[in-house]
Amino acid sequence: ADFIAEFTFLDEDSLTDEIERWTIQTDGSSAQRRGGVGVIITTPDEEMLKYGVQLKFSATNNEAEYEGILTGLRLGKALGAKNLLIQNDSKLVIEQIRGEYEAKEERMQKYLRLTKHLTREFDTVEFVQILRSQNIGVNEVSKLASSEKGEISADLKMEIQKHPSIEEVPAFVI
Repeated sequence: ADFIAEFTFLDEDSLTDEIERWTIQTDGSSAQRRGGVGVIITTPDEEMLKYGVQLKFSATNNEAEYEGILTGLRLGKALGAKNLLIQNDSKLVIEQIRGEYEAKEERMQKYLRLTKHLTREFDTVEFVQILRSQNIGVNEVSKLASSEKGEISADLKMEIQKHPSIEEVPAFVI
């Protein structure tokens, strides 16, 4: 919550016609019983925010990539972004989102549906596949997030996610 409060901006510039686009680079990595997600957000003012999520569940590499994109979308919404450029190095995941590739497995279809659902929260969202060499910074964040030690640097916010985004977690109703 502090992360969001720290980087939420007042909507003073909404009167201008210029589109303020936020760039969100995402990456996911998976290991045997844990994975990690890295997200680097660049605001329209060129401010850079780094966010890592340790995945405490078994995930394929493609599922971890989707978790990264979903984390980026959630953070973008929480920070008040309206126009996003999402960059990720997974050709498969980006092409599924863009409709060029079909999501065949049930879990991938669920991730795709959830991603499409979250994109409706924004005015524009563009998904672009970038080279792995262009994704080095966010790759390091995802590796840090998935590491056993979970080392955190001062400029990196970190959280733990215990369940896949596509799973419904039981909630108590009062």
